[in-house]
Amino acid sequence: MSYSFWQNSYRKKKSEQPSKRRTLETMGYKDLVKVLDREFSWFIRLSAADDSGLVRCVTCGSVHYWKEITLGHYVSRTHHSVRWDLVNVAPQCSKCNSFHGGEQYKMRAYLIGKHGEAKVLAMEAWADMTKTETADTLRKKIVEYREKVRRLKIEKNL
Repeated sequence: MSYSFWQNSYRKKKSEQPSKRRTLETMGYKDLVKVLDREFSWFIRLSAADDSGLVRCVTCGSVHYWKEITLGHYVSRTHHSVRWDLVNVAPQCSKCNSFHGGEQYKMRAYLIGKHGEAKVLAMEAWADMTKTETADTLRKKIVEYREKVRRLKIEKNL
């Protein structure tokens, strides 16, 4: 018997293969974090975009389309207590965010100008706390941000 016979005999029909698309209920914690990161990033970048979809980097001032700019975190994403905090994030170009290490001093100055020094100091203090998100709270946040992103896309015709 040839190789192709064995290969074909073990191959499942498409109708027998499980669906590759997973729902939020079947995802594990790490997958939920990835999905929430994406949805949160889209929300922040779309919120900062003008009606043509352009966003200005908060540290260098360069202008990029909302899908091409990245989401910069003042306090590292490893601190889950402030990972999805609105006071901790702002749109940054990939040059500033990745290659210049986030330009932390410029980012902090921007956040103080936008939110006020008291909120930034509170966020910095909160970053040292341990806050563990459960899978259920991650799912709720994903649904919340998906809805916000959907509304922003409609509002800005993007």
